[in-house]
Amino acid sequence: MKREMSCAALLAALACPWAAASTQIVDLTALNSTTTLAVPFAGNENLLVNTLATGAPGALSSTVVFTVGAGVTSFSGAAAWEVNTAGALDPRLIGVNIDVFDASNVLVATDTVAGVANGWATSTLGASLTPGTYRLVMTGTGVRASSMDVSLSFSGTPGAALPAPSGTPLLQSSTLAAPLAAGDTVFIDTTSVARTGALRQELTFTAGAGVTGFTSQAAWEVTGAAATGPRLIGVNVDLVDSFNNVVFSDLFGGIVGEFALSSFSGAIAPGTYTLVATGTAVRDVFLDVSLTLTGNAVTAVPEPETYALMIGGLGALAFAVRRRASRRAGADRG
Repeated sequence: MKREMSCAALLAALACPWAAASTQIVDLTALNSTTTLAVPFAGNENLLVNTLATGAPGALSSTVVFTVGAGVTSFSGAAAWEVNTAGALDPRLIGVNIDVFDASNVLVATDTVAGVANGWATSTLGASLTPGTYRLVMTGTGVRASSMDVSLSFSGTPGAALPAPSGTPLLQSSTLAAPLAAGDTVFIDTTSVARTGALRQELTFTAGAGVTGFTSQAAWEVTGAAATGPRLIGVNVDLVDSFNNVVFSDLFGGIVGEFALSSFSGAIAPGTYTLVATGTAVRDVFLDVSLTLTGNAVTAVPEPETYALMIGGLGALAFAVRRRASRRAGADRG
């Protein structure tokens, strides 16, 4: 079913902008990294960490070092990562833990899993804070491509800085020139800051010979109307054919934690299609959509070959990678 809101509710949401806030984005394309942010956070400001690693799978160990300034009293956070099933080819990241440590390496907060649905796991975390330096640490195991979003929103005395638009434009379209085979995955990976209004993300691709169907999952953050974290509403995800006919639409799976989730799948023939995601940005935007092609080239054996292509956090078609992903045993966290 589609997600709808009344015109009155939509106008009210957009007519009451949130308090001025600055958001810092960290875009990660590898499973192991350390990033240090130089600018301290004030109250009503946000940290968005977007991970899309489509290369070799393995251990996830990412750290973001950040500082909170005078007047910050606490934070709240939310996360979503794609888990899917062990026998599929869609992105799969398991055993995830998200922790915040202080400068003395004392654990300040750890996430609590909110649930698993529609191919995604979600969690929340939060704690009181005093001014100082902290580490956000994300660990897990990438079995195939890894897609994860983590947001932290800081409470306390607001800073003077006004939000500046950054990240992905709300209106964007890209076309992949090379035909895709069964087992290939495309991503709409959208992180947008300080832009409000209509969102429309389009990715056009060609399904090559042997493709017979697809599976797709989506997650977008919908923190409460009175909060300061990302909030995208009224989302629809459609697959459109070359005649501009909607051939499939996503099925809403509900809200788990701070994320709304959906999925859909179906049979398609070789040809040109467009993956379209629409909605309304009330504040910052976190939106992830993956679509994996299925067909004659897909075999249920270890180490399937895949391609991964994405629209990155800065709004550019970033790369295409051929990889072999070894399947790993282990239960999903949550």
